[in-house]
Amino acid sequence: MHASAPRSALVLPAGIAALMLGTTARAENDLLIDRDNIVVTQSVRIRPGEYWIKDADENGVLRITGDNVLVDFQGATLAAMPVVGADLSQAQGVGVVIEGAKNVTIRNAKVHGYFFNIRALKAPGLKLEGCDVSYGRGHRIAVAGHPIEIWLVLRSLEAWRSYGAGIWIEESSDSVVRRCRGSGAQNGLLLVGSDECGLMENDFSFNSGFGIGLWASSRNVVAWNRIDFVNRPWGGGWGGDSAALVIANGSHENYLVGNSMTHSGDGLFLTDRVNGGFDGQKQTTRFEGSCNRNVIACNDGSWSTANAYEGTFSFGNVYYRNLANDSNFGFWLGYSSDSLIFENEVLRNNDDGIAIEHGHGTRIEANTFGNNRGAAIALWSSEGWLDRLHPSRDLEIRDNVIQHCGRAFRLDYSTQASAGGNKIEGTPQSEFPFVERPPSSALAKFKQGVPYKRLQEIISARPRDFKMLRDEAGPTGVDWLEPDDFAPRDYRGGLVAWRRQDAATIELLPLVPDKLKFTAPDWVSIEPEGTSKLYTASARPVPGAGESKPYSIEISRAGAEGTQKLTGTFLTAQWDVRWYRWDQPVKLAYDDAAAWATLFESEPIRLQTVRNLSASLWTQGFPEGVPHSHFAILASTRVKLAGGRYKLSTLSDDGIRVFLDGREVISRWNNHGPTPDETEVDISEGLHEWVVHYCQEGGASALAFTWRKLAKP
Repeated sequence: MHASAPRSALVLPAGIAALMLGTTARAENDLLIDRDNIVVTQSVRIRPGEYWIKDADENGVLRITGDNVLVDFQGATLAAMPVVGADLSQAQGVGVVIEGAKNVTIRNAKVHGYFFNIRALKAPGLKLEGCDVSYGRGHRIAVAGHPIEIWLVLRSLEAWRSYGAGIWIEESSDSVVRRCRGSGAQNGLLLVGSDECGLMENDFSFNSGFGIGLWASSRNVVAWNRIDFVNRPWGGGWGGDSAALVIANGSHENYLVGNSMTHSGDGLFLTDRVNGGFDGQKQTTRFEGSCNRNVIACNDGSWSTANAYEGTFSFGNVYYRNLANDSNFGFWLGYSSDSLIFENEVLRNNDDGIAIEHGHGTRIEANTFGNNRGAAIALWSSEGWLDRLHPSRDLEIRDNVIQHCGRAFRLDYSTQASAGGNKIEGTPQSEFPFVERPPSSALAKFKQGVPYKRLQEIISARPRDFKMLRDEAGPTGVDWLEPDDFAPRDYRGGLVAWRRQDAATIELLPLVPDKLKFTAPDWVSIEPEGTSKLYTASARPVPGAGESKPYSIEISRAGAEGTQKLTGTFLTAQWDVRWYRWDQPVKLAYDDAAAWATLFESEPIRLQTVRNLSASLWTQGFPEGVPHSHFAILASTRVKLAGGRYKLSTLSDDGIRVFLDGREVISRWNNHGPTPDETEVDISEGLHEWVVHYCQEGGASALAFTWRKLAKP
C-alpha cells in the first residue's frame, strides 16, 4: 500500500508527525492524512486540504474504532483519484470506516473515488453531518453518450454489496445522516439491518442505481431528501430497476415523508426478497421478506420512467398525499394487500393511475385522477385458477375525483368491490356488480391513529429551506434524461441545461434569470424556440454528403461572472427517408426477400428528409398517409468518415437491416421485441453511404441507429 502526497505541501504539527497505526489522535491537533489505515480512537480534526490516497484496502484510509468520537474534516477532501473523467467502475477500497464503535460523529467530510466512500458496521448512534460522498463506485452507463444497458439486481444483498455506495451503514441502529450529499455514481446511501435511524435533508440525486436504499431496516424516518434523476438507460428508454428510494426485504413501519424523487426509474420501489407471487407447482402464494405498514406520505415521484410508486408483495402500507404524475403508472402495487391510498394526486400517466393485481383489502379514498391514458383505478386478477387462489377482493373506492381518463375502473375478475361518492367526468364507465356497503371512511380512521400523529410530527419539522425539484428553476420531464458516463447528466450549477434533440441539434434551457450570450462556430445557429424559454442550437444542413463536425458553444451572462462551455459533434448529413405500406394487398413474410426488394423498389407513400434516424420519426407524429402499423422505411445518407474502427449500434422492434456501401453489416429481419444489436467494422477514410431497412408490424416499436469511432487501443 502507498499514499500519494497532497496537492499542496503541508507541515505536520507537533505530535502528529510520529502518528503510527493505532496511535490516538489528539483533539487539539489537526490530523494530516498521509497514508492508508490510520486508526482513530479519540476525537480529532482533519487539517483542511486535499488528500490523495489511492490503492486503499477495505480497512479504510481512516478507521474509527473508538466510542463517542467526533471527527471534523473541516471541509477537507479525501479522494482515491481525480474524479473528473475517472473510471468509477474501477473504484476500490474504502475511504472512511467506522466499525464496532458507538456514537461516532463525522462532520464536513468530502470523500470521493472509493468503492465505499464511507462504510459503517456495528456502529450504533452514528451521525454523519454535512458530508459529500459523491463519485463512488458505479457501473458505466454510457460511452460518448451511447448507452450501456445493465439491469440491476434489486432483491439481493450480495448484489448491493457488489455495487458499492457513497455511504453504506450496516447493523448500526439509532444512526442519523443529515445534510449529506452524493451524486455522479451508482448508489447514494444504503442502510442495511439498521432500525430507528433518521435520514433527513440529504441530496442523493443524479445517480444510476439507488438513491437511498433500505434493506431489512425498520422504524426509520426518511424525510425531506432530494433524490431526483436516479435512473439508467434500458431497452431504448430508461429504468433497469433503478429507483430513487428502495425499500426491500423486511423493512417495516418506516416513515418515508416529503422526499423529492422525480425522474427516476421508479420514484419508490418497495418490494420483498423473492419477487413473490404464485407458486404454480404448489398452487399457493409465496411471500418472503415483505415490507409492511410503512407510511409513504407527501412525496413527489413524478416523471418516473416506470412507476412513480411501486409497492409489491406487501401488506398494510399507507400512501398519503403523494404526487404521482407524468410517469408510466402512477402506482403499481401488485400483490399488495390492505393498502391505504388516500388524497394522492395522480395525473397524466401513460397507463393506469393505480394498478393492483391480486390485492385484497385495498382502500382508495379521496384521490384526484386526471388525464391518465389507462384506467384511473385498475384492480384485477389473472384469469383461471390464479384468481381463485388470490383474487382482487374486498375493495373500497370512495370519494375520488376522476376526470378525462381512459376509463374510470378496470376490475377484471375482482370480487367484493364497493364504490361510492366518486365524481367522474369525461371518463367512460363500465358495468361492474359493486356490492352495497354502509358508507364509511378509512381515511378518517387513519387520521385517528398513532401513525398519523407521528406523521404530523415529521411534517411539522419540515426544514424552512427545503424545496422539491418541481419548485425550482430547471428542466422537468423524462425527455431531459441524458446519460453521462456513470449517471444521468447533472445540470446543477450551470447556466443552461441541455439535451440532444437529434444528431445535429441540441436544446438549451436557461437556468438563470440573466440574459445569456451564446458564442458558436459560424456553421452552428442558435435561435429561441418559439414562445418557450428554450433555445435551439443546430448545425446548418449541407447539400450532398455531410460529416461529423466538432462544435464548441460558450455561454455567458451579462454583468456576471462564470461561463459554461458545451462541446460535442454535430452530424451535418441528412437522411432521405422513404415510407412504405407493407400489408397491402398481401401481407409479406419476413423470409420473402424478393417481395421486400420489390417493395423497396416501388413508389413510396411518403418522402421525408430528417436529421436523425430514430423512432422519433413517428413518436412525434406520423407523416400524413402513413399507417401506424405494418409500415416500412428505407433510409439513406452519405457521410465523410475518418478512417478507423467503428462500433455500430441498433435498437429495433421489429425488423432492421443496415448496409455500409452496399455491404450488410447488421441484420435482424424478423418480428421481435425491443432488441439491441452491435458490431464493429473497419472503415476507410472518405465518403461512405449508410442504408437502413426497417419494418414495423404491430404493437410496440423501436428504431435507433448510431455509429462511433473507437479509440485506438
